[in-house]
Amino acid sequence: MPQRVPDIEEVLSRFQRVRRSGTGIWKWAAACPCRQDDRNPSCNIGQTASGQIVFKCHREPDPCTQEEICDAIGMPPDDLRPNAPPSGAQRREEYDYVDVEGRPVLRVVRLSGGGSKRFWQEHYENGNWETGAVPEDERPLYHLPEVLAQVRDGGTVYVVEGEKDVHTLQAMGVVATTNSGGAGRWLPHHTQSLAGADVVVIADKDEAGLSHALKVARELREAGANVEVSEARIGNDVSDHVGAGLGLGDLVLVPAGIQDDFTRYIEFLDGLDPTLPTEIRFQMARVLLDEAEGDQVPWTSEGPTRRGDDD
Repeated sequence: MPQRVPDIEEVLSRFQRVRRSGTGIWKWAAACPCRQDDRNPSCNIGQTASGQIVFKCHREPDPCTQEEICDAIGMPPDDLRPNAPPSGAQRREEYDYVDVEGRPVLRVVRLSGGGSKRFWQEHYENGNWETGAVPEDERPLYHLPEVLAQVRDGGTVYVVEGEKDVHTLQAMGVVATTNSGGAGRWLPHHTQSLAGADVVVIADKDEAGLSHALKVARELREAGANVEVSEARIGNDVSDHVGAGLGLGDLVLVPAGIQDDFTRYIEFLDGLDPTLPTEIRFQMARVLLDEAEGDQVPWTSEGPTRRGDDD
């Protein structure tokens, strides 16, 4: 049976500061992903004649092991070994991210087929696409110029998880965006791009997707955005939802994403002391609401204010 060779481009996209280095099997060097202070890239990346991908850390006196590096980049060691290929043809899709001026910065490549899918990232350098992700602070939102224009015009921006869902919504005539890398990769400058905007966050219907959506919603609200969190009525994501013949009006509100004075108090108390039991936080929030005597509670970045605080 023919062997599938592990995808070196996907592996390289999980490292920072990747460059060509040397000959033989050790063709690439990168910053060691186990360390935050690796200014002089100390990790060699190679691929053997059989196709297996291997790592070698040169940090002394305690170099990182192959297993530690695998854990740091989020890939099981078995994914680096050759195995039987998936059946069926494969389809390649490319999603280009640009900066505020429309200049190419980052490309996400999706290879799917035979019941499997793989992603990796490339960066734009000297007129060419090169393997490897750009630093986090250089990763823009998808379709950034359109998003910023929509924010300036006071329109609604939809935030989803994945480029496919952005294109699904774009075909419906709305402005949508996502961050590269999937759930858990939302960054502070993404929030600033949507500060003060009207935003609908559409969560994927899995634990990671919901957690990601609620985190994005919380950070956007802190930046002054008006945010609603919804999810698909049918399927796992908005593409499934639309594919079932449903529209934006058929999306389902996520109760955990609704914000009012009670939920604001809960978040405020959680920030003061994350170790408080949920029941205690709920009781404290109810007491604080009762003390407000039904008045709308003014909120600042420091938390709730009460009448007389500025007197």
